[in-house]
Amino acid sequence: SEKNDDQLRDQLHPLLRFKLHAIQSNEIFLMVGDLVATVVSLRRQYIEKSEFEQNIYVNTTQMSNLEEILMPYLDFTLKPWWEVATEPSISGE
Repeated sequence: SEKNDDQLRDQLHPLLRFKLHAIQSNEIFLMVGDLVATVVSLRRQYIEKSEFEQNIYVNTTQMSNLEEILMPYLDFTLKPWWEVATEPSISGE
């Protein structure tokens, strides 16, 4: 059964595999993935706009400030997992 589960997981789309891994191991990966996707998407939109306007020079006033993009994530700070992790309780004790 475990072998079948592994085979099925290998056939899934990489994004779905990433989400399953994040949920099973550390959900912070989902937030980081969202952040990376946001930054890449905004940069791509800027490049497409620049190519459309045939402007080869980077105009930093038109480009979104990276700090503005990161603002929702800057206040997110917690203790590292190894400082708050506890041993699992054994049933029956």
